[in-house]
Amino acid sequence: MRFGIIANMDRPDAQNVVGRIIEWAGKNGITLHFCDQLAARVGRGQSFLPREKLPENTDLIISLGGDGTMLSTARAVGR
Repeated sequence: MRFGIIANMDRPDAQNVVGRIIEWAGKNGITLHFCDQLAARVGRGQSFLPREKLPENTDLIISLGGDGTMLSTARAVGR
């Protein structure tokens, strides 16, 4: 399985949640592809793709944030 991650890293506890997802994915054989806008915030060793490329390269997209993040994700991937 391949998961895409779009996140508002300015939200409280976002860094912690993303870290937990990375750990869980590693233990469960899940490949993660992060939105390239997160590259400076997530760290090395992860895969980053432009937001519009996530749907064709993943099986599921996780959107972390509030209503604005959810709507932004829907617009970016909702073909």
